[in-house]
Amino acid sequence: MNTKKKPNKVKQRNLMMKVIPKRLALLDILHYRLDNFIRHTKRFFQFRYQRLVRGFADNEVWNLEYTIAKFALPRMKRLRKISKAYPCNLTPKAWDKIFDEIIYAFEQHLKDFGWLSHLSKKDQKRVQRGFKNFGIYFRDLWW
Repeated sequence: MNTKKKPNKVKQRNLMMKVIPKRLALLDILHYRLDNFIRHTKRFFQFRYQRLVRGFADNEVWNLEYTIAKFALPRMKRLRKISKAYPCNLTPKAWDKIFDEIIYAFEQHLKDFGWLSHLSKKDQKRVQRGFKNFGIYFRDLWW
């Protein structure tokens, strides 16, 4: 007499149906991570090569306004500290005010990738004025 019970095939199938999706989900995650790693590694070396050959990579051109702002802001802050020069049609005090508005505009732009929705209407106009002044006084950014 055999006292061992034979496993119920329905229970086994139900158990397998619970285990298989979990294993498939794990495989999907591993495949996604591996694929993502390969893609990012490939892009890393591709962008390195582009920087060596032409001085910049394609990922810097994707959102050029952010790249320009990120490049320009620290340099403008430094220029603000060391520069004694100002445009001939402005007083030093007026130039400092305009320069501060330009710096403020770039800071706000970098804060949230150009989305200015968190700012009040008054501050949004200040940012626009700062960028407009950047265009107007672009050739006066020297020391």
